[in-house]
Amino acid sequence: YVPPDILELLRTKHQTNHVKAYLDAHSRPHSFDMWSLGCVFLEIACGVPLWLPFKARVDSKYRDDKKPLVTGGLLAATGRNADKIATRQLHVVANLRKCIRECGGMNVDSRRWVHGVDLMQRMLEIDPAQRISPTQALAHPFLASGTVVSSPPHGLTTGQGQNAPHPVNTDVATFSLR
Repeated sequence: YVPPDILELLRTKHQTNHVKAYLDAHSRPHSFDMWSLGCVFLEIACGVPLWLPFKARVDSKYRDDKKPLVTGGLLAATGRNADKIATRQLHVVANLRKCIRECGGMNVDSRRWVHGVDLMQRMLEIDPAQRISPTQALAHPFLASGTVVSSPPHGLTTGQGQNAPHPVNTDVATFSLR
């Protein structure tokens, strides 16, 4: 889960002695981790790995328009080219709700996901200086309520044949590095 700030560093091919200065000017201590956490959150919301290769289509006879449910991961780019990946990142972040909807993942239009999508957008902020911090994320309404409810992806049902929500344990362990 390479954040856009590191891709930019790779794309501009900074000299080794300038890397520290670049990172000091363009990132925060938590920015890489929050980007990665946002990517994991996005994978959970979509139900598909972000780097699923284009060759690994997920077909389904249940889809009405006969198109594959998934034609590749949201961040998959041919050749693992940094420019292509950066373009995909910009597109996904700018169209987050639409991209999740098209993956057939969680119902991001439901009331319970209003705060979830907002938190994800703040974790996946392109500008690392504006990316949410861990403390801010824990205080975000999606996590601060103490109860996160998830529902199966569109079209899937629970064991009883209902789209009933499942409570998720949200106990959070905090760690202090000294």
